[in-house]
Amino acid sequence: MEQLQRPPLENADSVSLPIREDILQVNRQAWADISKPGTWWTGAQRVAIAAETRAALNCNLCRKRKTALSPNAVQGVHDHAPGSMDVLGEHAIDAIHRITTDSGRITQSYVDSLRKDGVSAEHYIELLGVIILTLPVDEFHRALGLPLETLPTPLAGTPTQYRVPDAQLESETGFVPMIKPDGAVGAEADIFQGASTAGNVIRAVTLVPNAIREYIPQFNAYYMTFEQMGDMAAMVQGRALDRMQIELIASRVSVLNECVYCASGHTMVLDISGKIAQEDINMGAVVGGEDVEHSGVKHGKALIEFTDALSRREAAEIAIARNALSNAMGPAAVCDAAAVAANFQRMNRIANATGIAIDGIAVPMVSPIVEKLGFDKFQSYEHTPKPSLLVRLFAPLIRPMMMTIMQWMVRRRKGRTK
Repeated sequence: MEQLQRPPLENADSVSLPIREDILQVNRQAWADISKPGTWWTGAQRVAIAAETRAALNCNLCRKRKTALSPNAVQGVHDHAPGSMDVLGEHAIDAIHRITTDSGRITQSYVDSLRKDGVSAEHYIELLGVIILTLPVDEFHRALGLPLETLPTPLAGTPTQYRVPDAQLESETGFVPMIKPDGAVGAEADIFQGASTAGNVIRAVTLVPNAIREYIPQFNAYYMTFEQMGDMAAMVQGRALDRMQIELIASRVSVLNECVYCASGHTMVLDISGKIAQEDINMGAVVGGEDVEHSGVKHGKALIEFTDALSRREAAEIAIARNALSNAMGPAAVCDAAAVAANFQRMNRIANATGIAIDGIAVPMVSPIVEKLGFDKFQSYEHTPKPSLLVRLFAPLIRPMMMTIMQWMVRRRKGRTK
């Protein structure tokens, strides 16, 4: 494979930061996966989607739309990568730009309109799948001051056009069909990493199973494995950040991207991990302002300032925040913080672009957080199913009870593993 003769992270050698080998490996694999023919797009089209993901961040039309009351109020032509219009077409390019720069305002009607314009639900999900392989690698590079890597050379071949059997799919959770919570059977038995079910954000791209197969290794290295997610202890094996620091970054990125699904869920986990560690966590820090100074998370201010700088993508500002974090926590922590932030640039776009509902079991836990921290003001909240009046009334009573049960379960699990 010609494009893999040089590791796609060769630029990592230009900085003296200890990038973990598992991150380097999954990024190399991401480049290999992008180059291959997919399920609905050719290798050349997939590489063009990756190029367009980069172009979107410098698109004048996208900048104007981002500041408009509605993206539909601003018409024009996207600043696109050379040749991509011929390879992808205007509607696919528009979808790439919206997912990359303004995913929180994607709606069911927009996704439906794409189908009428020739971008099927399957094409849309695979297109999203390429974006969520490309963007985290680029964001990780930007965070560490590395030049972006040359995109891979596309491989020849024909898309498989594989379809998941209808009996395994449901269409009630988001904008597009996805595999049912208990639908990972047969050819899809592997997609939940051995678990019998998975949360909505994991199921969101399963209409094209290879989309989840391709990004999960990157998810595991950048953030943590499914098994580690279930253990909310203070430290995550192999990481230079503790669980509270990881979840602070995850929550802050999600707030900046106005992703109600991830912001509410990871702020909840931040709170739980703090209680397990017997730390007084100030959840208000994730929305910024004065609370940043008093997050209750060790080095929380430096982590948030680094995260905020990454979201603005200004190289000089990132360098200042990176050096400050390195001085406070060391270079390994900088690499891990960069990976977590890059991962949630991915997860926010998955949740927003597919319009997934908050998982039912989490609703009583996160509803008070959503209202208290103002996540219900996010535009993505408009297409998120709202908790019933009964849940809203009883959530303040149910949440402490569920928190206590979860803490007990984690402590019991830790006791068994000693």
